[in-house]
Amino acid sequence: MKYAVCFARPGCCLVAAVAMAVVGLIAGPLGARAAVPDGQYVRDWLVAGPVSPGLATMLKFLTVLPKSLLPTPEDGQSHRLPNGQQVTWNRYLAPGSIVNLIHALGQQERAGALAYTTIRADRAGPARFVVGSDDHLAIFLNRRMVYVYPKERPLSPDQDTFTAPLEAGENECLAIVGQNGGNWGFTLRVLTGEEARPPSLIWDAVDVLEQSRELYSPHWRQWVGDDSGFARANYDDSRWAPLSPSGEAVGIKDAAVVWFRCPVWVRPSLVNLPCSMKARYHGCIEVFADGVRVATLGDTKGVPADADASDLYTPSAPFSFTAPRQVLAV
Repeated sequence: MKYAVCFARPGCCLVAAVAMAVVGLIAGPLGARAAVPDGQYVRDWLVAGPVSPGLATMLKFLTVLPKSLLPTPEDGQSHRLPNGQQVTWNRYLAPGSIVNLIHALGQQERAGALAYTTIRADRAGPARFVVGSDDHLAIFLNRRMVYVYPKERPLSPDQDTFTAPLEAGENECLAIVGQNGGNWGFTLRVLTGEEARPPSLIWDAVDVLEQSRELYSPHWRQWVGDDSGFARANYDDSRWAPLSPSGEAVGIKDAAVVWFRCPVWVRPSLVNLPCSMKARYHGCIEVFADGVRVATLGDTKGVPADADASDLYTPSAPFSFTAPRQVLAV
């Protein structure tokens, strides 16, 4: 079973992101260095495109990307790609966590984009990369393939994590992002350490203006059973099971009641901002923020036993975050 919650304003939804300290890392393309403070995503990129989907597919399945195929980009530089297409690299400074490729390159269908930055490490060693994308995504670090996701998906920051080695000093980072239609973008941040549980979410309103995004997150935890105390902000859910990597709630097929919890941090721009909430699920749900019921959605009647949760949408319910940190319980 998949479970999803979306928080929205008229014409926009809030997106899940993650906050965590970044030690000794600076990111940015040639000619434009950008600091990466605690919990911040890499926002300073050189972007080129759109490129043909065939070229994007070819590039993202290479294990090594030689400079003969893709020279080191610079702002304003143009060059011809292997398929003969000429592209120009332009600096794009994302206003929020999400690198919105529609803003950078315009609305496209069946296309690809190239995004380049550098990551400066004060020492060599493994680093944890946290990424999200809409749709396909491939990451090259120092011209070697370190990550690929070849399918369509809606964007939620921190959908995937992987570990890759950083060299001391400058590290080239290239993202290839595919687009079938609709929204188009990606997120990337670099962390040090190997924490067992990803840190809590940060939501930024500027990421989601005129966008609709669902909250697929590794931060949700689940528990079969019922207790009113589960809604409390200070309840200890460390024994609860995380959802599967694909966002599945497992082991709950015949359960009468299942609880889910997720901590969320929001920026000041979102506190007391009028939003709305909708969800997709089986049956009905109650939603709590720091122990206060904020919504009751759905109906237990008339839901076929074999219904797919992805086919069940609910009307919106009004909602606002009342503090920078809140725990959602469902």
